[in-house]
Amino acid sequence: MPATSVYQLDQPWTDQDKKARRLGDWTGGPVMVSLIFSRCQYSCPVIIKDLQDFEAKLTEAERGKMRVLLISLDPSHDTPEVLRAFAEQRGIDLTRWTLLNGGEAQVRMLSVALNDRYKATGKGEFSHGSGSTLLDAQGRIIYQGQDQAEALKALRGL
Repeated sequence: MPATSVYQLDQPWTDQDKKARRLGDWTGGPVMVSLIFSRCQYSCPVIIKDLQDFEAKLTEAERGKMRVLLISLDPSHDTPEVLRAFAEQRGIDLTRWTLLNGGEAQVRMLSVALNDRYKATGKGEFSHGSGSTLLDAQGRIIYQGQDQAEALKALRGL
């Protein structure tokens, strides 16, 4: 694994099905990562819609390889049960998408590795970016932002 891989962060996570996971579980194909929280009424619904739109632009072969990770910024609230209900409510395809819950330290370390800052603002709210990060098969960042055309170009350049 390359030294620049976010998969070097070997902390434990729990997915929406209560399954123990590690970021390295996604080695081998491109992964789009976004930091979200289930109670978000503003940017998180847009992030998810943008990711769904991005996925719709992929060819069937690209879609078969691509995975999406949504990492909760609110691990004390976003339990696996809450994340599963959130996925169902948002029409998230859990055959290719995974929602992860980790401790605050794991989330903070990953956000630093992704250079994706956030801040708790109180009352269960977080201020955070609305872009996503595309990782290559080895967990290296190849694109960050909101421009779907640029993300698609980066994905197809792999």
